Amino acid sequence: MALSPEKNDIDITALFEYRKPITLYGKGKKELTLYMRVVGDSEMQISRVKALRASRELRDKLRDKTSDEYLAFIPDISEAEKEKIVEMLLLTSLKDISMKVAKEIEIPFPEELDSDATLEEQEEYQKQIDAYPKEREATIKREIVKRATETKEEYLEKDKKTLLKDYEKSLKNELCEIEMNRVFYDYVVYFSLYLNKDYSKSAFKSFAEFEKLPNDVKAELLQSYRNLELGMDELKK
Repeated sequence: MALSPEKNDIDITALFEYRKPITLYGKGKKELTLYMRVVGDSEMQISRVKALRASRELRDKLRDKTSDEYLAFIPDISEAEKEKIVEMLLLTSLKDISMKVAKEIEIPFPEELDSDATLEEQEEYQKQIDAYPKEREATIKREIVKRATETKEEYLEKDKKTLLKDYEKSLKNELCEIEMNRVFYDYVVYFSLYLNKDYSKSAFKSFAEFEKLPNDVKAELLQSYRNLELGMDELKK
């Protein structure tokens, strides 16, 4: 089996870490040690349900043009020039375009060598493996630019009223996705933290207590969890 470019240089010992202590520093540099682990399927499912509910709740509020959320997050761009609206709409579309390209595009991996390959052939194969990530990235970028250009041309053919509706819909989808991801990972991190090494005593009495943490602390905890999650994902490849 040929090695992937990710696995070829990886430190396999780092992949077996699915739990670890986390040290936080409070006022006066007071230390607090918590214990973090990768959450299980049931906790992931609860997190997804909570996140979907939060996204739905925000979407309902954004539908009401008199709501605080609509007034705060949906700008009035009705006086903007058509070209400006197109640029703003294209910006909200780039994420979807990028995700579709990354999912759909197929870039062949260097063909595996025979067991009797010469040293020179092995060297060339390694060169191709080393170059693969950059070549794949460049190919994806070219396709994103191509599709973005095509999408822009499609937008330019629409009238301003349609563009305004499309922009508002796209922006609402983006805001709801951000809210969904925020709530999902807040719950995941909340479920992942414990007070003891045995991982039997939750670090927080409730999710509401976790939510009261400063945003910078939650961001630090989220990064720690993603590092654990990344290790598990690599191990599954």
